[in-house]
Amino acid sequence: MLNSCAATDPFFRFSIDCTDKECICPKVKLLMALKCLSFGVSPSAFQDSFQVSYTLAQVFLRKFCEILSNDDGYKGVYHFQMYRVDARRLRLRGSG
Repeated sequence: MLNSCAATDPFFRFSIDCTDKECICPKVKLLMALKCLSFGVSPSAFQDSFQVSYTLAQVFLRKFCEILSNDDGYKGVYHFQMYRVDARRLRLRGSG
């Protein structure tokens, strides 16, 4: 998954910033996005454990979701048609 993200977007590759310091590891970026999606929580839930700002964590999540939604290899695995039961469950969960 990390290789397909890195092939699609340079954001998920190792890089050096303008001060000659290594940027945040691509594995950390991917792991934070995956944890947010798998637990269904906001990036602020893992802010302390990953030591990144909320805004940067949102960028990780947004970029990962964009890659996942545009990749044909993952569409067949992770995209599915939502049924009325699913929508009702989500609506009830959000109101409570």
